[in-house]
Amino acid sequence: MELDKLSAANQCIRDAAQHAAAVDRLSIPIIERFLRSAEETWDGAGSGQFTSAQFENDTVYRRAAKNAMRNLFSLLGNLLPAEVQSAPPIPPDTVLRHIEPMVKGLVQGDWQEVGLRELAHRTFVLNFQGAKAAMEVELPSCDMESPWRILWGLYGDHGLKPDDIDMACDGLAGDFAHVRWSAYQTKDPYSDVIIHEAAHLLHYLKPRNFGLHVRRHQERWSPTVSANCGSRSLRRWRMRHSPSRGDNSKRSPHWFSAQLGLGTAGG
Repeated sequence: MELDKLSAANQCIRDAAQHAAAVDRLSIPIIERFLRSAEETWDGAGSGQFTSAQFENDTVYRRAAKNAMRNLFSLLGNLLPAEVQSAPPIPPDTVLRHIEPMVKGLVQGDWQEVGLRELAHRTFVLNFQGAKAAMEVELPSCDMESPWRILWGLYGDHGLKPDDIDMACDGLAGDFAHVRWSAYQTKDPYSDVIIHEAAHLLHYLKPRNFGLHVRRHQERWSPTVSANCGSRSLRRWRMRHSPSRGDNSKRSPHWFSAQLGLGTAGG
């Protein structure tokens, strides 16, 4: 049964590559390689000094690769049970319950409402409907790797990722945050991937882009998130004080700040 699923997935990859390449008579192997590895190996890809013809070639191949990902998402989706396809996405209110204590503990008071709103609406949990919505917000961007990771993060959880595709992370963050369904279902209060990815997103987003008053040299929502977002100690602290540990949701922003040695976080 497992081999049948992987055989069907591999055929979907080949079909998606062939269909996308046919539009502009592009190389099928190059498109298929991208679908399997996220590697952009066509002429003009990457950075450097290119001719106008190479720039045009890159534009055509990037468009084809995105169309291939969109088509592959649909083809693989047809292999999922109907109940998996129809399950509703995780709503922003659920995300909000995970991240609210962190934001209130790290972000100054007059910015918290905007921070909570943006994080809640930019964080996607990758069940089928959540991943579909995430693909739609990521594909129009210049980033090619994020939709690729969303694609295989979803289908890897359902046994439809061929073994030659390396996609092992539980989440990713850039302009949006994405959490694999398997990681979300873990429900481990010491390993809340929603909090982890939202903390990275908090680092990447710029307060000034949301109409907030920013003082000189104040570029981030929190200096601690900016300096230590990837640090092991802050990561452990976030997991330990996730909203799933019920009493922490009642802690004041001053208590959260004290745990990190920040002083007063609230306004």
